Amino acid sequence: VDFECVLVNPQAEKLIGSTAEDMVGVRLRETMPKQEEKGLFEAYREVVETGEPAKMEIHYDTDTLDAWFHVMAVKVENGVAVTYRDITERKEAEQRIREQAQLLDKARDAILAHDMDGRIVYWNKSAERLTGWSKDEVIGKWARDCLYDPDQKDKLRECHETTMEEGEWTGELRMRTKEGEER
Repeated sequence: VDFECVLVNPQAEKLIGSTAEDMVGVRLRETMPKQEEKGLFEAYREVVETGEPAKMEIHYDTDTLDAWFHVMAVKVENGVAVTYRDITERKEAEQRIREQAQLLDKARDAILAHDMDGRIVYWNKSAERLTGWSKDEVIGKWARDCLYDPDQKDKLRECHETTMEEGEWTGELRMRTKEGEER
């Protein structure tokens, strides 16, 4: 099955950067040659054959456009109706986060991050090396439960309050490793 574009709304024109005149009546293989190898047309074929909707994220790169789209395809009479939502900003942010995490993993210092409730959300390689706790063992756990003795409770509260008020805190805390060694 080779799909042909029959309708394009004004929002799609803006998103893709082509006019409806340029797209209507044209076969998708001609307007989106790189998308066939990414499985887009195969997904459309499955929608037509099974009647089940399809969702996917695709990188749409042409001479005039470089963007990421969330694609939703549903069966309609004689073909598929497809919606595209631009997710380029989210994809770029995810890439920046991955790059930053790679940099933090190369740091010699133990670096961890926790959310406002105190649950660990980031744990770098040096934190693993220095504490013996793997990332998988600590992500989602409370830092106070796996890293600090109960006698550090007041110091931890002071650290948190100062950080919330002033944006940072500098000081010393005693932690323990997985084996119970004090650091």
